[in-house]
Amino acid sequence: MLMPITLTFAAATTLLNLWLSFRVGRLRVSHGVAHGDGGEVMLLRRMRSQSNYIEYTPFALILCGLVEMAFGSA
Repeated sequence: MLMPITLTFAAATTLLNLWLSFRVGRLRVSHGVAHGDGGEVMLLRRMRSQSNYIEYTPFALILCGLVEMAFGSA
């Protein structure tokens, strides 16, 4: 069973996660922090943003997939 809407959302959420990861990584390099937040408030905020995104995105994708399976993609 192909689910084009859910697959499209999954691809979009993956790109957004990569963007969030890039922002965290870039700030880590600029502040020289390898582990944790190093006491940097902005780094902590970006890390939490990415963590919250990673925690809640699977629920949205699963719900989207269930709705698509129930009603179809038409």
